[in-house]
Amino acid sequence: KHIKIMPLIKCSECGKMICDRAACCPNCGSPTQTTNRNPHLSAKKELPSYQSESEKRIHKNLIIALLGIILVLILGVFFLLNFNSSRKKAQKNPISRDSIHSVQKVDSSVVKSQEKVAEVAEDAVDSILPIKTFNVNGVQFSMVYVKGGTFKMGKTKEQGTNSLENNLPVHNVTLSDYYIGQTEVTQKLWKAVMGKYNSEFKGEKRPVENANWNDCQTFIRKLNSMTGQLFRLPTEAEWEYAARGGINSRRYKYSGSNNIGKVAWYEDSNTHDVATKSPNELGIYDMSGNVWELCQDYWSPHYSSKSQVNPKGPKEPSSSGLRVIRGGCSGAQPDVCCSAYRESTYPDSGHGFRLAL
Repeated sequence: KHIKIMPLIKCSECGKMICDRAACCPNCGSPTQTTNRNPHLSAKKELPSYQSESEKRIHKNLIIALLGIILVLILGVFFLLNFNSSRKKAQKNPISRDSIHSVQKVDSSVVKSQEKVAEVAEDAVDSILPIKTFNVNGVQFSMVYVKGGTFKMGKTKEQGTNSLENNLPVHNVTLSDYYIGQTEVTQKLWKAVMGKYNSEFKGEKRPVENANWNDCQTFIRKLNSMTGQLFRLPTEAEWEYAARGGINSRRYKYSGSNNIGKVAWYEDSNTHDVATKSPNELGIYDMSGNVWELCQDYWSPHYSSKSQVNPKGPKEPSSSGLRVIRGGCSGAQPDVCCSAYRESTYPDSGHGFRLAL
């Protein structure tokens, strides 16, 4: 039962059957053909496929790691040699004073160009500051920036029905940017420019109230020569636009409020210090009441109905040379102090004024 029967093969020489494990035929002595032998004995035993693939991956990774290490070593040697050579060159050829000076010159030119850029930026910012302050012989005064825009000039609805007909017809006016005095010109500023001032209502912080047209022009010429600026009187349109609050207008009847007592000195027999009432929407004081203010324009008894851009009033004066005054005064009735109200005056009559730029 336990005898194992071995497989037999046929000898290729004598033709007799022999054991397939025999190396040669016992009958004729010829070697057996390995191709006919048991494949389990003749074939080379191979490892499973998963073992051979794993070994391949391991070998591949080892080779890659080895190549990486070699590459790092080569690069390190290269940089080390390069560093040593550059250091030797630097020791042989030290930086000359001329080269240092040239570098310093380049640095100074860069600094100068940066300073110029900063100056231009400061000038650009200064050109649109909301308030510019000037100093004349120790006396400071401020100009308020007014952003240009389009508005309806004349007796609009909120101005009431009691004002005169000389502020009709209502028409569109477009103005460019400009500056206007935050307050009326004070007696203190007048003295700083002109040297002296004779006033009925004395007080350094009170407005000038008896300067005629020619006096104002003389004052402005001297002020411009002292400051290097181009001050002037505001046009009538510029004055009204600023009084209404410019692009910040809330359509008040008076400059800054519908309550005249809040923003104006009126129905009084005396002038008062500037900027003691509330300002309007642009931060400008006393454009209603206190003193009448001269404008640059010649007087015209009525407006044109056409839309206008930066109007300057009539090109030629009337026979009497009348000028425009605005804002009312401390002795005026409330309707005279509204923003649209306008009056005429003779060139030799004394009034107050504020500057424009």
